[in-house]
Order: sequence, then structure tokens, then C-alpha cells
Amino acid sequence: YFDGTNNPPPSLPLINDGNGPDFNFIGNLRFMGYTLFGISAVSSIGFAAWTIKLRNERVVKASQPEFLVMICVGTFILSSAIIPLSVDDEFCDGSGCDAACMSAPWLMSIGFVTAFSALFSKTWRINKILRQPGNFRRVKVTWKDVMAPFMVLLTANVIILICFTTINPLKFDRDINVTIDAFGRKTSSVGLCRSDSRGGGALLYAMLLLAVNLSCVILANVQAYLVRGISTEYQESSYIAIGMAGMLQMWIVGVPLLFLVRDSPQAYFAVWSLVLFVPSISLNLLMFVPKIKFQKAHEAKKEKNRLEKMQGSNDKTGQVSLQQTPTSNLRLEKVQKYQQEKLTLGG
Repeated sequence: YFDGTNNPPPSLPLINDGNGPDFNFIGNLRFMGYTLFGISAVSSIGFAAWTIKLRNERVVKASQPEFLVMICVGTFILSSAIIPLSVDDEFCDGSGCDAACMSAPWLMSIGFVTAFSALFSKTWRINKILRQPGNFRRVKVTWKDVMAPFMVLLTANVIILICFTTINPLKFDRDINVTIDAFGRKTSSVGLCRSDSRGGGALLYAMLLLAVNLSCVILANVQAYLVRGISTEYQESSYIAIGMAGMLQMWIVGVPLLFLVRDSPQAYFAVWSLVLFVPSISLNLLMFVPKIKFQKAHEAKKEKNRLEKMQGSNDKTGQVSLQQTPTSNLRLEKVQKYQQEKLTLGG
């Protein structure tokens, strides 16, 4: 300052009318993210528990319990990426923010691959059967069918993520879009995850991950479209097709929107929360709610058959009793007649 010190003169105006610098923290908006994650997590855990409990029932066995649990695990991991996205330097130090920045893409990729591989295996297997004319048979996806695309996709994602983490990791940067007043004081700044721009930076790895995963989503949607008219047990193929289409639509809308709001922490977090929550919860609901309805209908049918069987048994027992009644009456009449004759002779 003019007096040669770092002490501001008392006559300087207050920053932002006395509110201090605006750091553009995510603030209370993070609680919206926590709520969305909680809803998705509860649905994933609940549906997984339902699957394990009823794993021997016909409705669950028809879709393979392992396949359903794999979807639940994937949606849980995918939606859990909301948690590190909510971290900024309002409550965490630099190392904590750096760890959160790099953990988010790992959770997104692994969660997506886990849930998506199970869906892709179903549609791929059905198309494989259809390409063999005259060889139609009951369609069943084995655990090996699910693991093959899962391992391929997981390996591709992990290789990219390892390179991302070791070469150009994301780090939290507070000095973004800094505004300075006439007195050289910071009045506002933005804190976001950034990486070194050398070698393409985070954008390069994001585009590689997007290219690998989005191409698989497009391929899976083509597969789902080809089997749209095929009837599978409990109409599973139609729900898988809807889930695939919804996932593709969310990517088409969400990814460009993320680029538009990337310099606004609040908007960026809100969009990411929805992009992660909507596919997770919709996939859970599409895959499990119809099965729960089918299971309840199956149990009601079993109960109805049991009651009808009991009713038939009771009717048969009643007929036998009626058929035995004349014989019993005849015997009673003979006993009464014998006692009467005995009394007459005794008299």
C-alpha cells in the first residue's frame, strides 16, 4: 500500500459489502447430492437383499440372481461418485480435495462397467441365438457370458484411469476465475478439479473414457433395438431396452451440459448429481419393480392353487362322510330293534 506496508488503510471499502470474498462453495447444495445418493443406495441395497432372499424363486432364477446383484452393485458404485464430487475446500484441506477429485472418475467408470456389462450380456446373448436360424431354444445368460464383456470393459477403463492417475491426476485448484478489485484484493474465486494441461490434460482421458464407454452403450442400444420384438420370460428384454435407451439419452443430454457449466461449482455439481442419479435409480426400478410384481402375482397364484386344493380335499371328505351315513343309520336301527325284542321277551 501507499505507506509501504501490507496493512490496508482503514478507509478501504469492504469486500462484497462486508461479506468477504465469494469463494463459490458448493454449500448446502451438497445435501441435495447426499439425498439423491441415499435414495439410490437404499434402492440398490434393498433390491439386492430381495434378490438374495428370493434367489430360489422362479421369477428371480429366470433372470439369474448373480445378474441382478451385479446391477445393484454397479448402480450403488455409480451413484456413490456423488459423494467425492461434493467435496471442496470449504471443509477439506488440499490433500482431501485432491483425493476426492481423482476418486470420482474411478467410481463412475467402475460403477458404469459393472451395471452395464450385465445388461449388455443379456441383449448380446439373445442376438446370438437369433443369428442361428432353426436353432431357437430357451435363452439363458450364464455367469461366463456376463463376465466376458465385464472384464474387457473393466480392463480398458482401468488402463485409462491408471494412466490418468499417474501421469496427469486431477488436483483441486482454488485460483480459477479470480476477480480482483481496484485495491488488488480478491473478491471472488472458483475452486474446481483441474489437471496439468501437458499431454492433453484431463480432457484427453475424459474423451478416451467417453469414447470407450459411449461406443459400448451405442452398440448395446443397437442390440436392444434388434431384439425389441422378441418375447423373453417376464418381458425382461423390453425393460432392458428401455434402460439402455434412457442411459444413452442421459449421456447425450448430460455430457454437453457439463461442459457448459464446468466453471460454476454449484451448477456443475447439480448436473453431475442428476447424471449419476437418474440412470442408477431408473435402472433399478426398471429391472426390479416388474419382477416384484411378477413375484407377487406368482405367490398369489400359488396361494390360490393351494386353497383350491384344500377345498377339493374338503369336498371329497364330505362326500365320503355322506356315503357312510346310510350304513351307520342301518346299524343303529338294527341295534334298537334287537334291544326292543329283548325287552319284549323279558317281559
